[in-house]
Amino acid sequence: MNYRVFSRVVFLVLLSFAVQTSDAFQKTAPRCYKMEIQPEWSGDGTQFWYQNHLGVDSWEIVFVDAKRGLRKSLVNTSEMKSHLQKNQMEFDEAQSSKCYGFSYDFDQQICSFTFQQQSYVFDVEMNELKVSEPIDTETAKNDSGRLDDDNARSVNSGEHTEITFVNRTKLLLTYSWINSSGQSVAYGSIKPEARKSQHTFSGHVWEITDSEGGYYGRFRGHPSPLPIEIHERVERKQRQASRTSRVSYQNSPDGKWQIQHDAGNLILRSAQGNETRSLTKDGHPENPYQFSGWSPDSQSLIATKVFPVEYENVYTLESAARQGYRGKLHEQRYALPGDEMTQYEWHLFSIETEDQHRLDLPIIDFGRPVIHWTSDQTLVVPKTDRGHQRFRLIECDIRTRKTKTIIDEKTDTFLWSAHGPSIPKTNFLKLSKELIYVSEQNGWRHLYLVNLEEPGSMQPITSGEWVVRKIESIDEETRQIIFAASGRHPDQDPYFLHHYRVNFDGTDLIELTEGNGSHSIEFSPDQRYLIDTYSRVDLPPVHNLRNAINGELICPLEEADNQELIEAGWKTPTAFHTTGRDGQTEIWGLICFPDNYDESKSYPILEDIYAGPHNYHVPKTFRQSRWYEQETEAGFIVVKIDGMGTAHRSKAFHDVCWQNLKDAGLPDRKLWIQAAANKYAGMDTSRVGIYGTSAGGQNAVSALLFHGDFYIAAVASCGCHDNRMDKASWNEQWMGYPVGPQYAASSNIDHAAKLEGNLLLMVGELDNNVPPESTYRLVDALIKADKDFDFLLLPGQGHTNGGSYGNRRRILFFKEHLHP
Repeated sequence: MNYRVFSRVVFLVLLSFAVQTSDAFQKTAPRCYKMEIQPEWSGDGTQFWYQNHLGVDSWEIVFVDAKRGLRKSLVNTSEMKSHLQKNQMEFDEAQSSKCYGFSYDFDQQICSFTFQQQSYVFDVEMNELKVSEPIDTETAKNDSGRLDDDNARSVNSGEHTEITFVNRTKLLLTYSWINSSGQSVAYGSIKPEARKSQHTFSGHVWEITDSEGGYYGRFRGHPSPLPIEIHERVERKQRQASRTSRVSYQNSPDGKWQIQHDAGNLILRSAQGNETRSLTKDGHPENPYQFSGWSPDSQSLIATKVFPVEYENVYTLESAARQGYRGKLHEQRYALPGDEMTQYEWHLFSIETEDQHRLDLPIIDFGRPVIHWTSDQTLVVPKTDRGHQRFRLIECDIRTRKTKTIIDEKTDTFLWSAHGPSIPKTNFLKLSKELIYVSEQNGWRHLYLVNLEEPGSMQPITSGEWVVRKIESIDEETRQIIFAASGRHPDQDPYFLHHYRVNFDGTDLIELTEGNGSHSIEFSPDQRYLIDTYSRVDLPPVHNLRNAINGELICPLEEADNQELIEAGWKTPTAFHTTGRDGQTEIWGLICFPDNYDESKSYPILEDIYAGPHNYHVPKTFRQSRWYEQETEAGFIVVKIDGMGTAHRSKAFHDVCWQNLKDAGLPDRKLWIQAAANKYAGMDTSRVGIYGTSAGGQNAVSALLFHGDFYIAAVASCGCHDNRMDKASWNEQWMGYPVGPQYAASSNIDHAAKLEGNLLLMVGELDNNVPPESTYRLVDALIKADKDFDFLLLPGQGHTNGGSYGNRRRILFFKEHLHP
């Protein structure tokens, strides 16, 4: 399989709904409609419109008056056909009936849009349809539709849409999809003077080139795109040179000064360039000074002196290099747990006196230095100790150079400060010397108000046995916070997100969203209104318009339509929960049954595992692609579970992973599967397999090493089989620092002789995430322990589950050993 074909297969697997180039497929593939709302608001923020896709060639335009709580359909496909027939206008059944380029004049109540390559205006008040002037060809040329960024790449998939290219050149054009990694995947060609409409998603990027290598630009899919005419080649902009190769300047707030880096030293120069001073002379490229920030009054600046560490290399061998017959050696600087790390010491510089002072602030020996000025003369520095067991916020008065500790939080396990969470620990306010602090000190992640002028002052804003997950906005004038949290509804999945408003003092906690599902919100421009969207794995999205102040429902907007999926026989996952190893804590997951599931028959079980402590991993929202289609069609029941040791529950739930990654929540997972089998008789707990990639690969092998009485087959791809051999930042967060016996206790390599059951190991030889020798050493240990297993090396591949080939081999392996 060549590279382009392989990339395209991966693309189809990863998309939330597989993009197909066949027109016939586009007409027949089942979809879910009204998945999202993309509002276009009026200038005063009280009205908006959006387009609903009701079918492959069916749509409607919806108008909403938020002030009056009114929702109405302005025009739709059926009405368009009626208007065309009424006005004796042509309607071509063979053409697409989609609407493009829609706009709405809120004052005149007039719609403008393109329909079947003709422009129309529709007077909503008069119910009249008229043909408008032809589209200005200049608006359809590539010089207006083309993106400015020639390195643009696809972003998260939005609504289904179409992008139409018209070839106005004399050459054969090629259009390619640019994936989120920037890779180009060729899709098709367009003959001269031909038109090609490609199904895509809003947010996805496409590139046009010709048969002679000419470049015409990149274009992004839009919910309501105009046809894009391709006329002339453009010059492809080269990628910007690396920042390290350019002279960089940091301007002072008053605009009078600039800081320049020169051979490890800091040079102060006036903005006019007529005065230059050397602030430092003892810097060196291998021991440089690094600018950190100006004081607000431009009279002082902070820099750090850097004591770099050149990390040792890890190596990969490209055995099947594209050119030549020799293998190609690749090397990568890579810090392992326990390795010495770059350090930063703090220095203060006075512009007026040219004095330099080393500050009595703790050396940063993990991560990069950060400062925040709270006045012209005071700054604060956050410091996370290596090992993640202590966090401090330290204030320094640059006049006296004295320091004091504002926050000093310690723990016996870990403070989650790296690789998540999605909410920063410190959120400084601008109108007062305060900050919103995030902490799990009471056993749950909550918000606290800290007065920077009163060390030790920390007033809770939120509290309870639930988890704050995200800060949406902070309004300092009203002293209110809008945030997302999970776990406040005992009758719902504890991972479901809901949104709230609360005062800085913790009073008047108001829930802004409602409905049994996981919610996302989008505010109106002035934040008076919000669109609340929620879904579950078994419930398509529901959209409501709410008052953003008190959360009251203004009017329902849409309920997504998945009728096509139901008629096609698609099954949604089944959510299931039961108590874990402590007999009290609820463990949540999902089950995917084969389409022809028969309770009277017996089915083997596959667990898709990823127990990385940096998140939870069971999906909570609806998607319209089939769940585990290959596995369920092969006769397996597939489960996915979040056991103890994963994130976004209580601190105690999370702490199970501490210095104990081999646990992976496996005791909870076994109990969960057994409880599910008690409810669903078709689940055969004597035939349980498990598979995963990366941390999931480590987990899958751990299942056979430490729980071989339950799991009888495993497939592990690119696993981190010994945490001493993986990246320092990730592993020191969960396994601790310094490196100690706990690392060996969780090592699959050290415990290889305990292997029971059937194992297939896969690894990409060019894995630059988890060094492939982690798998190689496990192979070596298994051989030395005289254990039988299968091993698949993937030449030329990186951190991967093996793609389509790996998936096929994985399913064949489980068929052989679990006998569906």
